[in-house]
Amino acid sequence: METIGQRLKYLRETLDLSQQQVANETGVSRGNISNYEKDRVSPAADTIIALCSFFDVSADWLLTGQEHVPEDAGRADISAIQDPGVINLGEEFKKALYMNATKEEEQLILMYRDFSREDKDFIMNMVLFKHEQLKKVEKKSLPSSS
Repeated sequence: METIGQRLKYLRETLDLSQQQVANETGVSRGNISNYEKDRVSPAADTIIALCSFFDVSADWLLTGQEHVPEDAGRADISAIQDPGVINLGEEFKKALYMNATKEEEQLILMYRDFSREDKDFIMNMVLFKHEQLKKVEKKSLPSSS
């Protein structure tokens, strides 16, 4: 995503929102949102603030596509991800940026949200089991320090 418009459209579509819904929530007209997404015009500073606040993303990311992370900032704790039923993906989106999620990983997350609670529990248990197996194999392959 190279432009502000592409990033806005990505955020809106990721949340499965119409331009009108975003307009209603931000106070920005639907026509302006359309123009931003088509890169016909760039949003003013106050509009950028409103959009960043609504989507819970930084102005750095919206303007440049890159998140400014201070050198001493720790990585996000994956266990703190919000409930997938919550409409605002801001924290999840930021965590995905920090983790440099691939398209495949983003696709997995979006598909995961469609599952029932029971299916999510099953998938999580399966992933935890496979991860534990991986860690055991890695531990065995480490050279012993005797």
